[in-house]
Amino acid sequence: MRNYIILFIFTLVSSGAFSQVMITDRPDQTESASTVPKFRFQLETGGSLEVIDKLKILVLPGSLFRYGIGNNIELRLTTSLRYRHLETDTANQSWFGLGNIDVGAKFRLINRKVQLAILTTFSIPSGTEGFTSKKAGADVRLALAHPIAKFLSIGYNVGYSYYGLGPGNLFYSASLGFSLTEKLGFFTEVYGTLADMEYNSLSYDNGLTYLIRENLQADFSFGTGINHRHNLISMGISWRIPD
Repeated sequence: MRNYIILFIFTLVSSGAFSQVMITDRPDQTESASTVPKFRFQLETGGSLEVIDKLKILVLPGSLFRYGIGNNIELRLTTSLRYRHLETDTANQSWFGLGNIDVGAKFRLINRKVQLAILTTFSIPSGTEGFTSKKAGADVRLALAHPIAKFLSIGYNVGYSYYGLGPGNLFYSASLGFSLTEKLGFFTEVYGTLADMEYNSLSYDNGLTYLIRENLQADFSFGTGINHRHNLISMGISWRIPD
């Protein structure tokens, strides 16, 4: 935690008055309040390694496909290839296969100094054994974003998901984004889930984005659990066509 605080302070001190062109929904957990421009296609893909106690989850790749069908509406599709390994005192199990296909849409409701969007996602039980659910699921979230300074912005998410069992899950996040240069950005974020409306798991992550071209961006992020055993590292790339 000490290293995160030092990095956060260093970022505040070194941030300059710059802004980046491309807005993506990766690598942080907070979805942006922006939509892909009309008739533009955006691919956001990458790999991640997540360790939750004794469970390891490798996603390579996980991809989000976004297409703008209007000035404030986009369609979304998510796919992933996953490897999961669980090692305990009594078991040593591994799974490899496809995760569920998620389809949905994002609607930007307000596009002024403050931006507000709503996202709806439906999860189709289409993955391989060990990575699929017995029932379809859905989630809805509100995404809010606004600038604090020319080089600094903040985004918030709050949402609810239900997959056919229990009372469902409440999830939330808040992310600070900094423009370090015209191409290099940094974010720091807290996020969590209230599983079954009872158990709260809270995590923290940091990340960097680098704008290779106006329509091509690379990213890297890492994080850890605050009140539970959890570690995450991720890297990927986003590409918008046409530019």
